[in-house]
Amino acid sequence: MPTMIALGIGLLGTVFMAGSVFAYIGGLLLLSIILAVPGFIGWGLAYFSFNLAKNRRIQKLAPALTQTYDAAAEDCKQAFELMH
Repeated sequence: MPTMIALGIGLLGTVFMAGSVFAYIGGLLLLSIILAVPGFIGWGLAYFSFNLAKNRRIQKLAPALTQTYDAAAEDCKQAFELMH
């Protein structure tokens, strides 16, 4: 999910940059600059949104993962005791 969020924001930034390039080619320099600003912001925001979404996902799944690791460790401990 964090990857999809970052890709979506990065793609939106790319759309703005494409609009900026087309505006520049069409001779609309002011529109090109106006569209370039959210394009660069979208590219930069994609990295930070990935980290934010990843950290939220880790916090959400941490209790379930810890419980699963504890159960696996207990099973391994019981298997070791059966072997010895």
